[in-house]
Amino acid sequence: MGENKAGLDKNKDEKVLNDIKEYSKEKSENIKKEKGIEILKEDIALAKKEVKEDPLFTLKKPESIPVKKPEPAVVKKPVQKNYLEEELAKSFSSSDIFNDKKENKEIKKPEYSNQNKKKRFIPVDLLIVLIITFLTIISIYVPIISKTPLNSILGLLFVLFIPGYTLIAALFPKKQDLDNIARGALSFGLSLAISPLIGLALNYTPFGIKLSPIVISLTIFTIIMVVISYIRRRKVSSENRFNPEITSSLSSWKQSFNRESRLDKILSIILILSLVLAIATTAYIIVKPKEGEKFTEFYILGPNGKASDYPTNLTLGQSGKLFVGVVNHEYSTVNYKVMVTLQGKIISTENISLKNNQKWEKDIIFTPDASGTNQKLELILYKLPDDKNAYRSLHLWVNVV
Repeated sequence: MGENKAGLDKNKDEKVLNDIKEYSKEKSENIKKEKGIEILKEDIALAKKEVKEDPLFTLKKPESIPVKKPEPAVVKKPVQKNYLEEELAKSFSSSDIFNDKKENKEIKKPEYSNQNKKKRFIPVDLLIVLIITFLTIISIYVPIISKTPLNSILGLLFVLFIPGYTLIAALFPKKQDLDNIARGALSFGLSLAISPLIGLALNYTPFGIKLSPIVISLTIFTIIMVVISYIRRRKVSSENRFNPEITSSLSSWKQSFNRESRLDKILSIILILSLVLAIATTAYIIVKPKEGEKFTEFYILGPNGKASDYPTNLTLGQSGKLFVGVVNHEYSTVNYKVMVTLQGKIISTENISLKNNQKWEKDIIFTPDASGTNQKLELILYKLPDDKNAYRSLHLWVNVV
């Protein structure tokens, strides 16, 4: 086989050399023809010059014999060149390079164009987080929605899941960093740590631990984490980027679960059940809180809305001002009657109806009509329908000079 192959290669080489010789021979013949035409032109021009200058030829000038210019052989250089390239390509084994170059060009063109086309990256999970955050804010401040179970569901996600999930998304932008089960578990665990820490920080600010500051703080934290997550994910290739989809996530969870050992499967099941139980318990406590001690808050505040600077020292004809408040913790709607008296004389009465956890406040202005010390300003709360026996009572001692 080796001798036959060597013989074939030798025949190919001889054929190529013969083609080159024929091409060179044809080229030299063309050059000779072109030189012969030029020499003929020079001879004709010289003959014309000699006839014109010779005195013996005084008669008519002999007409110059038209010399038909021979047409040079047309040499199609590109054709010959392409033919030679084809013969050389067929002769040598290295001729595959020509075909490879053409094929690579054809293959690389679409690949190059695909690389230039940037796919739009839309993080579905982060978009859902922002939507839930927005809906939670609406459910808190819109009275119609705030009284529905939707408010509790969105509030649970907003406080117990979203802060931890966005932090995990910012810390681990690659899908191989954590599996989906670990991401879910850490999201709940970190949320239980982040929300109290934000509340603790607010306690040392002028805003205090109130609803609006807590909602604003958690919203700002969530938006910052979402932006960081988006930026970090864009820097990761699409193959390694964590961008979950509902169908693919379920299938990936199933695959990762099937690859685990028996012990890991048992631990994963226990973890999932614990999370489900914790979420369900928390939701039940929030939606249907256990009834504790039934009571009603009844308090008075000074003119600045604080538990100080009560109007206990007045001059005759001077008016005093304070605030009276009632908060219902009776786990039911209750009708109340508030009565204010000074030295047994009724100054004002107010009938109110409050639902559970509802609050009522009103400013009370009184003017003593006589001077004296230790005049009793009494505020009495009745729980209707019993308007004979006082349910709660408060009093101040006022000095009038």
